[in-house]
Amino acid sequence: MPRMLIYDAGHLENFGDRMVHEVVSAALGSRVPQLEVVRMTGVSIHPVPGYFQLHKHDWVEIGNECDLVLVLGGSVFFNDRMLALNLTRLDELEVPLVIWGGVQDPDWLQTDEGRERVSRLAAGATRVFHRFPGEVEVLRGLIPKEKLTLGGDPCLLMPAAYPKQEGRLVLALSRHLIERFPEVAAELPAICRELGEQYELLAVWCETDDAAHFEDLLPGAYSLFGYDHMLSVLRNCEGVVGCRLHPLVVGAAQGVPIVGWEIGSQKVRWLMEAIGAEGELVDVAVNGLSGTSLVDFLRASSDRQTEHRQRAESLARAAQETLDWVADGLEEPTILLSEQRHLRGLSSEV
Repeated sequence: MPRMLIYDAGHLENFGDRMVHEVVSAALGSRVPQLEVVRMTGVSIHPVPGYFQLHKHDWVEIGNECDLVLVLGGSVFFNDRMLALNLTRLDELEVPLVIWGGVQDPDWLQTDEGRERVSRLAAGATRVFHRFPGEVEVLRGLIPKEKLTLGGDPCLLMPAAYPKQEGRLVLALSRHLIERFPEVAAELPAICRELGEQYELLAVWCETDDAAHFEDLLPGAYSLFGYDHMLSVLRNCEGVVGCRLHPLVVGAAQGVPIVGWEIGSQKVRWLMEAIGAEGELVDVAVNGLSGTSLVDFLRASSDRQTEHRQRAESLARAAQETLDWVADGLEEPTILLSEQRHLRGLSSEV
């Protein structure tokens, strides 16, 4: 029976990271009969049902009882969950290590600490898949070219749901908007009123600790908690705007207009560039926000929807190819073991 360890390099209380785990587990489970998935998370505020906690279990020992270790997360190099893995033990891992994730802070990757950590992790990995072309470009020269591959975002694998609920617009919010741009966040009630004149507006926050930041600012807003509930709303809307990456990714996968807000992290920019929607990216630091401008951006996105959908489908094919590669390795572990022996220890020179 094939067995795989999924390690959480993200934040499972974050809707996006939880969704990535659910999508990948379900897709691999349907592709590889009788697949047993073992789940482990690193630093977590609360125990996560169904997940081993790293500080209580030996990840290398558990990993070596599997056919493959798959690391998932939005920031696979820059967070305490990856440090917790104790990268000095990578040489003890006897099965392929595959990374499928994202980049959080490209500037940090150029520091001595960043380069050393990426080099060590890449040396122990069989293959490193990243979500968007912008992320792959940032990692060139840090990871051997034989290992680095465009993998697409796993959430692009979700099939589109129809019919859409006419006029429903999802506003996907993050507490980081309040923390970094309090003067812009203060305008959210007015922005919501303006958008509400054109759409059935649902204001959404996607992490459990976001709600406290918005309850007073947007009383009565439609808050969603739980993977199934959130996904049912996102898959039946006619547009998504905001600064949370994965609601925007789901919107792109569903083929509806999306308008991304850049509030410090480049991951939303990388998504918008990848689907050819740079023109619908709002740099909040430069332009601020207004309901009128967001309506204009949504109309522009709608006009270019065919192009955006085609680019999103291309990324989805990359995600499917990544999934197929992992599935093939689980069905024929000797193939990945052979590749691992060939690639392990390559220098990071391109």
